[in-house]
Amino acid sequence: MALRHTYFSAAGFNPLPHIDRWLHPYRLAADVPLRDRTVHVYCTGRAREALQTRATPLYVEMQLYFSCVVKKRVLFHDTPSRSDFVEAGDHLRVRASTVESDVCSPEAFAAGYPARRELSSVGAQRMVPRNLWLDYRAGQWVGEIAVGAT
Repeated sequence: MALRHTYFSAAGFNPLPHIDRWLHPYRLAADVPLRDRTVHVYCTGRAREALQTRATPLYVEMQLYFSCVVKKRVLFHDTPSRSDFVEAGDHLRVRASTVESDVCSPEAFAAGYPARRELSSVGAQRMVPRNLWLDYRAGQWVGEIAVGAT
């Protein structure tokens, strides 16, 4: 009995992401106090090198976007859009935001994430990512966040 094209087969398995993760592991870069919580920032070696070569800090916004669905987004800015970014290293600043969508439309959501307002309630302020992973691949910043109780 062959296991081709089944759940247990290796068909369609791409080892490249696993090899990349093995060659470029994430390491703890900083613990950042944010809204009475601690965010653990992890960077790959590529990200650390890219940060060190920057003349100005990289501003990273960890966003929880509430629309028809909840989306976790990591936005990168060269200049700060607000003044509440927190230092997370020599060339890295971070902030967390919880944003409400302007509309609940799949087309508008896919076109550009329209935002009506940033939420400021007590519940929204408690929604802070606990982990931020940063990488720098092919000349682009890549980020991921994990949200959960700490």
